[in-house]
Amino acid sequence: MERVTTNTRIHGLLAFAVAAVIAFAAMAVSAQPAQASDKYDYSVAVTNMYGGDYGLYAKPGEKVVYKLALRDNESWEYSNQSCTWNFACGISDVTLKGNKLVISKVPKAGTYKITVEATDDDNNTIAKDKLKLVVKKKPAVKIKMQTFKSNGQIASRSTSSVKKGQQMMLMMNGASFGWDYNNTKKPFYTWTVKNLKTGKTATWNAKKGNFNKNAFIGAGSVAGGGSPVCMGAFKAKGKYKVTAKVFHNNKAITTVSKTITVK
Repeated sequence: MERVTTNTRIHGLLAFAVAAVIAFAAMAVSAQPAQASDKYDYSVAVTNMYGGDYGLYAKPGEKVVYKLALRDNESWEYSNQSCTWNFACGISDVTLKGNKLVISKVPKAGTYKITVEATDDDNNTIAKDKLKLVVKKKPAVKIKMQTFKSNGQIASRSTSSVKKGQQMMLMMNGASFGWDYNNTKKPFYTWTVKNLKTGKTATWNAKKGNFNKNAFIGAGSVAGGGSPVCMGAFKAKGKYKVTAKVFHNNKAITTVSKTITVK
């Protein structure tokens, strides 16, 4: 039998982690929408919320502000080009205040498209894109765990049990980053893991994207996928209660839990 040293295991886990991050990053890039401004020199950028294909998620009745900016399609940098903003949509209570598109009262549940256009001093269109507004009462979040073999292949795509030290991923399915709006005092999401026998809790550090030092679980955040994902391993056997909390407008909008057995 081949002897596997500690260094070999560590290097293997690091290689797997790098591969997973690259894979998820590729997913994120491929998820970017085709820009309506491809035929123009500029694209419409929204600077105060998550970009990508997910749009903005909001609750009925709340106020939403889109902060608009021009992005150069060649350099992909924000532009100082002066412009006049225009919009078209089927939502009432929408106004333009400088570069801010303000929806004073979000409509009832549904998906809405807002066409935003920028024109120069000669009234020529220099950028035009569609924004997506998804209105729901709250996200339908579910915690899912994947486990992996030592070679990095997926062992199980959805399970409630894992071996001590085995590589796994916790996924906050349904917690689209489109909900991450106006969280000026709170992070978008948190993980907590409680040992049901000892009562000890591992706390997620939202700024660093990992659990507290010397916790019974070691994991870090992984990019891509459209919703929060962390990858790591449990260091001790037992039963654990994993809790995911999602914030929107600085308030907890959803809290869900899942019990996991570590063998």
